[in-house]
Amino acid sequence: MSDESVRMTDQDGSPRDVRFEILLGDPGFAVLGNGLRAPLPDESLLEAIPEQARERALWWEVHLVEVLHGVAPGADAEARPRPEYDPARHSLTRRELAKAREARELTEDGYPVGMSTVGNLRRRYQAEGLLGLLDRRQAQKKPQSK
Repeated sequence: MSDESVRMTDQDGSPRDVRFEILLGDPGFAVLGNGLRAPLPDESLLEAIPEQARERALWWEVHLVEVLHGVAPGADAEARPRPEYDPARHSLTRRELAKAREARELTEDGYPVGMSTVGNLRRRYQAEGLLGLLDRRQAQKKPQSK
């Protein structure tokens, strides 16, 4: 934000400066949230998720919030984005590519990924929050009834 405008990103992550009087005068404008993270699901839902799956979803959330907003959740209020994740400099697609290129970091943590995985998880996180990051392959394995 500056004295006269706010930098926003559209759905594809492209930055755009909008003057306050235009933004506040738009009847369709609403503040939907104030944090970087998506709202957490009900605690009872979180408790029902196996610990390993919950930890992996939370691990992914840190990386995806950096892709979306330039800084990881919990970062100091004065934290600046790493250059490759700066929304003012790079499109969302470029930031996803940068995260996929961090394959070394991600692989060391046990999660080798490609750009399509980063993009798919980012879209699921934006649509469903933390629950969208759960490994759906486990949920699709249902016991066969005899």
